[in-house]
Amino acid sequence: MSKRSKLAIFDFDGVIVDSTAVMTEGVERLFYPGLTKEMFIEASRKPIAERDKEIEETIERQVPDEKSVKAYQKAKRARAPLHPGMRTTIRDLSKHFYLALNTNAIESNCVPILKDMKLHDYFDMIELGGDDRTKVEKSENIMSELGVLPSDALFITDTAGDVLDAEEAGMPSIAVTWGVHSRPYFEEGEVADGIIAIVESADELYDAILEHFKR
Repeated sequence: MSKRSKLAIFDFDGVIVDSTAVMTEGVERLFYPGLTKEMFIEASRKPIAERDKEIEETIERQVPDEKSVKAYQKAKRARAPLHPGMRTTIRDLSKHFYLALNTNAIESNCVPILKDMKLHDYFDMIELGGDDRTKVEKSENIMSELGVLPSDALFITDTAGDVLDAEEAGMPSIAVTWGVHSRPYFEEGEVADGIIAIVESADELYDAILEHFKR
């Protein structure tokens, strides 16, 4: 099986690293004072632009100060451990397929953590946040740059909103249950239609990706 024919695109927060708690705290502290974990989880049923619009119907977005941003970056680096088994899964997948990262995290909240965990070099492309592009646009750019068709790609995520973005980009998704959304969020409606597997561990994720790309 050629590495140059198939592509697995990973989300970062909540998939590779267990950052959901520190991330939701950071979103509340930096941008939406008063945002609860429950509000964030429910809003994340939608792609990020729609998610933020929904939150802003209740809470006015604020511009964070530099001190708060640096405090969040420090907290995330200290409190976002690698999900169990993910290093082996990513290493082994990289032997067979293109791997890419598509995240809304900005460079300082993602790349240093990847380098700390010695995962950075396993990814053929990394698309970060910090600009106005959607995850749909970033996924399309990854596929274009690597020369992979949507039918030969898939997205790995922990939110229903990302599944909808992946569908728009022409890809199926694999949902992990250890991030923002638990299994029930992936088992209904349009979200369920876009998912080929819901997995509970890194080992299950590895097996699901291999099984999908064998087809």
